[in-house]
Amino acid sequence: MAQRSLIVSGNVPLKLKPVSKVFIAAEALDILTTFVGLSLQPQMWEANPVAGVLGGLVQAALFKLLVSVAVVYVIEKVDSWPRLIWVVPLMASTPVVWNLISISVEFIYAPEMLAIFSALGELK
Repeated sequence: MAQRSLIVSGNVPLKLKPVSKVFIAAEALDILTTFVGLSLQPQMWEANPVAGVLGGLVQAALFKLLVSVAVVYVIEKVDSWPRLIWVVPLMASTPVVWNLISISVEFIYAPEMLAIFSALGELK
């Protein structure tokens, strides 16, 4: 089986397993939707207890990034995983779904948010 490399140098493309790509996409969307939700709705909060321990959302996002890199490294090092490995990106995508639902509900039930965005549109 071909050796997979996580190190990118020059114009060499990064070759990852599909499960790693899906996991990276899920983690990136989790961080993005968390930042969007917390910046648009001040009444929302980060449910991850690590954010409080590390001192804030930015530190928690950096910690999450480091853990994600470690998980991808482990996934890539093992040559043959059972199909059950797809549970990892599936579980990583559940916060994305939760964040999107929370953001949507806040927009539906918080008319002041719609007024803010209407005012921003009129400023252009």
